[in-house]
Amino acid sequence: LHLKIIHEPSRGRGHARSTGFHHAKGEILFSTDADAHVPPGWIDHYVRLLGRKPSIVAITGLPCIDDCTPMQNTIFNAVVPRILLINFYLCNRAGLSGFSFAIHRFAYEQSGGFNPNADAYEDLDLALRVRKIGHIMMDKKMRVTFSGRRFQGGLVQGGIEYSSAFLLKYMLRKERVILKAIS
Repeated sequence: LHLKIIHEPSRGRGHARSTGFHHAKGEILFSTDADAHVPPGWIDHYVRLLGRKPSIVAITGLPCIDDCTPMQNTIFNAVVPRILLINFYLCNRAGLSGFSFAIHRFAYEQSGGFNPNADAYEDLDLALRVRKIGHIMMDKKMRVTFSGRRFQGGLVQGGIEYSSAFLLKYMLRKERVILKAIS
């Protein structure tokens, strides 16, 4: 891959993603996290899926963790993807998971792109606007492994942190929500 490191002086996930996507050159833009491990063939797989139908403007995948206790890994890997799939099938809604998604440049640009001020759920915020442009496909095959560090203190504790941030952002409409940094 031809990679270019870009310095973003402003802190936060929204700033980082917005700057990265602004400097990207391709017609299909990819997102993954620094702590994620994408499987071989991830890029080619997403490119093929995006080419299936013109109505598909983005594709996202399901998460996997492998760095917590064996019990936590098993529970997370069984429960969280099912919650995302239930939301997708029952509500006909796929979000964009920052650890694993690809989007057509035109859809990203028409949606207004990432909100640079969003430090949590910047990917969901983008998805809400992208869904007005076209369909977001949920891929069940290419599971991306990312760090479960937010869940190492316990799945319930990690789930509460994510749920609290979600409630603040989308139910109470707080403009700035930050997930606690964990090293």
